[in-house]
Amino acid sequence: MPHLHDTLFRAIFRDPAEAADLARDLMPPPIRDALAWDALKPVPGVLLDEQLRARITDLRFEAPWREGGHAQLTLLFEHQSRPDPEMPWRVHQYVHRVWEEHKSRAPRAKLPLVLPIVVFHGPRPWKAPRRLSALIDAPEVAIARLGPYVPELQLFLEDLNARDDTTLPGRDGGRLTLMLLRHSHDPDLWPIVGQHLGLLSALQRRRGDGAALSVLHYVYERSERSPDVALLAEVRGILNPPAREDLMRYGERLRMEGRQEGRQEGRQEAAVEATQRALLTVVRVRFGAPPEWVEAKILAADAETLHEWITLAAAAPNLDAVFSPA
Repeated sequence: MPHLHDTLFRAIFRDPAEAADLARDLMPPPIRDALAWDALKPVPGVLLDEQLRARITDLRFEAPWREGGHAQLTLLFEHQSRPDPEMPWRVHQYVHRVWEEHKSRAPRAKLPLVLPIVVFHGPRPWKAPRRLSALIDAPEVAIARLGPYVPELQLFLEDLNARDDTTLPGRDGGRLTLMLLRHSHDPDLWPIVGQHLGLLSALQRRRGDGAALSVLHYVYERSERSPDVALLAEVRGILNPPAREDLMRYGERLRMEGRQEGRQEGRQEAAVEATQRALLTVVRVRFGAPPEWVEAKILAADAETLHEWITLAAAAPNLDAVFSPA
């Protein structure tokens, strides 16, 4: 259900105030202090080809420098359940596309500074590469010595799995959304709503029923049960009458349709994760602790590939024979 994550992320973080709070939390102090965050404004997204659009959800903003000029700030939502070992390359493609678009409008203008932020909510911490140079086929010592001659890009990565709920950035809806995404692999998200009704209420007061319903629809879709009567009454009390009826109709429709598709997807994800753990166990027993590049490949592979690797790992003389077969 990647589109559910996308829909919620767009609905909440298209708000410049929420986007600014999220971005400001990741920026180093010199950048954070140099941008006028209260003047952040949305700009149209860059035109992407079908392949890149299918992999990236983007929200694009313009942030003024306090000393003049503007920076392009882009939130890239990574909704995969596993880290992508080629994410630095994908982000590099995105930045290049922004520059191409800029040059097509202003051929003689300087390139805008693009600050892409990747938000990841997989079930385990991100262990895939964070730098573009890590994807280049060359010894690390060569990359280090070539220094400025090697194209580089380092991810601003918000790994929700590595956070605690109490330290998540955001105002009201943004913070609640990041909590829900962080726990999106749990079978029931209603307890999080119950513990943070104040955030939901603040979101409704600041942005209206539509934003609050975006959050509640997501929770309904991702939870295996409906909210208990007491919690539902509290949630409905936050909304205006038309939105209350919308919420009741939405919940009733889901009850009528059932959640067979969601349960099947959950079982498939659980099966892939179990196969990943099995392969990692085989690798550790036969070859010792796996290097980072091996673990990243395992976490990004599909079920069929994982089963092939398990078969190879049982008799292979070394890791290269498993993950880089001739």
